[in-house]
Amino acid sequence: MGTWTAELTAIRGMRRFDALPAGDLGLQRCVSRFYFGGRRISEEELRRTAERWGSSQGLAAFYVMVASRAGVTLP
Repeated sequence: MGTWTAELTAIRGMRRFDALPAGDLGLQRCVSRFYFGGRRISEEELRRTAERWGSSQGLAAFYVMVASRAGVTLP
């Protein structure tokens, strides 16, 4: 079991919404789309960005992914 698995398990299985699976490439792409103009970002860049989301990083990440998949666009 790796870091990504542990973080995702903390969010989904333990309801620890402060966890963030920053190694998830899909999440990196979604955050990149909304925060970095679509350029590829690193796990560390994602973690720094998610710091703004406070203790609900995992929940916010879920909403970012849902928004991306729903085709939400920024003005």
